[in-house]
Amino acid sequence: MLNKNAPASLKKYSRIALTGTIIFCVISTTLYASGLTLVLPGIHLLAEAIGGIITTWAFVKQPHLAYILPFKVMRLFVIDSRNGIDIFDHAWIQEGASVESTLLSGMLQGINSLFQESFQRGNLKEIIMDLGVLMLAVAERSPIIVALFTTKSSCSLRYSLSMFTNAFTSKYKKTIDQGAHEQSVFGDAIELVKECFPYIPDYK
Repeated sequence: MLNKNAPASLKKYSRIALTGTIIFCVISTTLYASGLTLVLPGIHLLAEAIGGIITTWAFVKQPHLAYILPFKVMRLFVIDSRNGIDIFDHAWIQEGASVESTLLSGMLQGINSLFQESFQRGNLKEIIMDLGVLMLAVAERSPIIVALFTTKSSCSLRYSLSMFTNAFTSKYKKTIDQGAHEQSVFGDAIELVKECFPYIPDYK
């Protein structure tokens, strides 16, 4: 499953990890069951050790492998809540990337405002769908909403989303206060994405 879902950029290391897993699980078990351990005592343990080392090496070289199965993160975008305009957009995978970002941003801004006014229970945190979750973070001292589209929410994603929101508003506070909306102004926020979500593989 890991090798099947790995993006092209990680296929080399996912195959190495798969090879190590096969040696660790299949070959060591076969050696033990065949009775070869009577002739060469501990041969199955040697196979387990070799398989474990190969698998571990693959994950050390490419830590992104560990995050392929738990969830798949597809898209991140930043919304100016004063007008619902999308000021930054980043996609790790092309799935759903054709959706008009401005329309989606305006809808999310409207939904969050509606729930705040109607229920008065704070900001909306997540929108759960059958095959995905839209995680939301609202900046405390800036008119910014950050949305993250993923197949599954997690504590690590929530932490990274919060970290990115704080870093983005801190870096661009003056620019946001001045009302700038051009995405080119926030283009170097890609560096913040790399810092806050270093474990997410790029599927493009």
